[in-house]
Amino acid sequence: MEPVDAGPHDRAPAVHQVGQLVAERRLAGAVHAVDRDPLRPRGRQRRECVGQPLEQRAPGVCHSPILPAHNGDVRAQRGIVVIEHESGCPLDRFADWLDVDAHVIRPYAGDSVPTRVDDGLLVLGGAMSAYDDVVAPWLPAVRGLLATAVSERVPTLGICLGAQLLAVATGGRVEVADRRGREAGIVDVRWRHPATADPLVLELPEPFAGPSMHADAVVALPDEAVWLAETAMYPHQAFRIGPAAWGVQFHPEVSLPTYRRWAERSSDVDTEAVTDDYRARVDEVAEAGRQLARRFGAVVTAPSPAT
Repeated sequence: MEPVDAGPHDRAPAVHQVGQLVAERRLAGAVHAVDRDPLRPRGRQRRECVGQPLEQRAPGVCHSPILPAHNGDVRAQRGIVVIEHESGCPLDRFADWLDVDAHVIRPYAGDSVPTRVDDGLLVLGGAMSAYDDVVAPWLPAVRGLLATAVSERVPTLGICLGAQLLAVATGGRVEVADRRGREAGIVDVRWRHPATADPLVLELPEPFAGPSMHADAVVALPDEAVWLAETAMYPHQAFRIGPAAWGVQFHPEVSLPTYRRWAERSSDVDTEAVTDDYRARVDEVAEAGRQLARRFGAVVTAPSPAT
């Protein structure tokens, strides 16, 4: 939940390569999306929430795997692998919006971080820093997994801490407790020119209403990064590494109840002010997050081109 100095990262992406790259990775066809009307809420479908008592689940949110977690190499499974660093930073509303199967890995609960994945990778946020290997001893394995996903051109999305881990894994740098202070509330994320040709963020709302709650920040992007978005307070709000790995500093997945809990545990945040900010833009926040989730799902499930 925590996490920018700029460099010359305005390199236009090769959008047309994404479908071909996804096809090259896949040996057994595309990920099978859930067979349903895309406009019908997935919350009405039955989910198997494994490993969490029912009374601990927030209403309407499955904080556990859509499919059971799997230790070790998950290349044989179909769908996105999700790395959850703590129970308080779940997949949340993305569980309803991604339109693909998700396998949630909880290393804090004893799950092994896979060495590679096949179809897609999503790394969530957390209160630890990107360098907190003592507090979270699984972080080196997550950084290694991210580096492998980039090198194998697996569709990848890092959110907040996940974005910071992606940056560090590929040669960037994160400042812990950045001097500019915590960025909290719904921030206006402004897309930069390279975003107009990016396969994930192309045509997302401008500005993008992004729930923010971080004090650490990416202060140097990797050399090969494409810098996609900024806010008035922190420049590196979104970036891409290679053709198919993205990091976003904001939280497109977060619901208001989860966001309020984050604010309540941060002594430097006015809980009522930031939750009022969220309520005032609740529809805008939901639509922006839904669009991003579905676009990432579309990247993951991109069909192989006809041969």
